Amino acid sequence: MRIPGRKELPIAPADWPEILFPGSLNVLLGQSGYPPEMSFRRLPLTVKSLDVAGFQPEFVIEQELMGNNKLTRTRSMPNRGTAQVWRCKLSVRDQDICCWVLRRFGSGLDQELEIVSGEGIRSSYGLPEEKQWLAKVRMFGNWAGDLQYRAP
Repeated sequence: MRIPGRKELPIAPADWPEILFPGSLNVLLGQSGYPPEMSFRRLPLTVKSLDVAGFQPEFVIEQELMGNNKLTRTRSMPNRGTAQVWRCKLSVRDQDICCWVLRRFGSGLDQELEIVSGEGIRSSYGLPEEKQWLAKVRMFGNWAGDLQYRAP
């Protein structure tokens, strides 16, 4: 899948990468990895809750703007394949990495966050190639109707 860069997205913030590094870094969340706000709002502890929960993204990328996006709109899911994008900070191995969470409506990922960046996160920050290492992801945004809340 090809995610458009800043010049192709007039709605993107100034720090959205000009060109995104191919691929994404998928981070598997454990049950204790979800913010307490989700339990407070009685939301299922799954990444799919981002599709309906009202945690407002920084911006949205329409389905047709992403190349090779196999999630296409349907009559029952008119926003399927459209991506929500949040700023995030990935903390791993005493490093804080500013990057982005990208979540497409209707994605089959239910326990993984897709992290994207303008650079190869693994190679740029010396992250191990093995599949399991501990990380913390902090997503930034507001809950709909609650302008005071910022994700921890």
